[in-house]
Amino acid sequence: MNVWITGGAGYIGSTIAHMCRAYGITPVVIDDLSSGHAEVTAHLPFYLGDFADLQLLRRIVTDHGRPRVVVHAAGLISAGASMTEPMAYYQTNVTKTLRLCEFLIEIGCPRLVVESSAAVYGDCTVPIVDEQAAARPVSPYAYSKYALERMLCDVAAVHQLQVVCLRLFNVVGFGDGLPRHRSSRDVLSQLQNADKHGEPFKIYGTDWPTVDGTALRDFVHVEDVARAHMSLITAADWRVHGTFDVLNLATGVGTTVRQLLGLYQSLRTAPVRLVEAGRRPGDIAGFVGDPARARRLLGWSPTLALSDAMSQHRRVQSGGDAAHLRASVASTVDSKR
Repeated sequence: MNVWITGGAGYIGSTIAHMCRAYGITPVVIDDLSSGHAEVTAHLPFYLGDFADLQLLRRIVTDHGRPRVVVHAAGLISAGASMTEPMAYYQTNVTKTLRLCEFLIEIGCPRLVVESSAAVYGDCTVPIVDEQAAARPVSPYAYSKYALERMLCDVAAVHQLQVVCLRLFNVVGFGDGLPRHRSSRDVLSQLQNADKHGEPFKIYGTDWPTVDGTALRDFVHVEDVARAHMSLITAADWRVHGTFDVLNLATGVGTTVRQLLGLYQSLRTAPVRLVEAGRRPGDIAGFVGDPARARRLLGWSPTLALSDAMSQHRRVQSGGDAAHLRASVASTVDSKR
């Protein structure tokens, strides 16, 4: 099977790429390495460059043929950075993706899986959101993801291209056997890095309308996210709504930042230094995602909990290895049967 992964040297993209190998699929990785790492592409076909570079894309077709599925995991993802660099976010997340779509339609690629974000729900007014909830973006990043979805919906309606956008919630954890030098963007990595370097961990906002005043998050493990992608990559037919659909990748379980800190603290003896700070532009109180639609259409349910990801961080911090993760996943699945 010919599968391309844009951003395949990044955190989530590389996890998907290596899970493809576990399924007997060799993906073609496209990445400009602006935030990815070349070493995670070892033993995979790797093309250094921009996912919207048509000359590069045509060379890949010449080398490997037309893809059956493209997983689009490349893009800019920082809500905070988007507040000061909005043009870059619309250029990369929307305009360049449109160029990629034009190319896929030109060569007759039938399927596109796109990583969207729960950020499209924005300033949500309900505690748990399904895909029918209104979009209320609050940052250029979130708006760019919502604009991307709307664009792809319109494109898929008139062209021979099926598109599924996966709205990722707060992705944590490590991929099995991958290097642990990922970018420290999620709150768990920020907590672990602050602790590792003896620096205080900052809680941004203590007056949110949550149980303890700190922001609420739905943490989903990166291995579970990769499994959802694999369900789409390997499916003979997509049981989606028409030619376009959106699916939440969430656990349905909410954890506040202060609760996260308490769980992390329970795994160690020395206290974690803490600093309370004000809200940041683009931040939201948070909410929990309803994963029912992904369960119904993909047969997907999360198998790993936040505690699994936290244990991985602890092993990495102490120099351990998380290579046994797949056995842990199997054990978790068996226990739920």
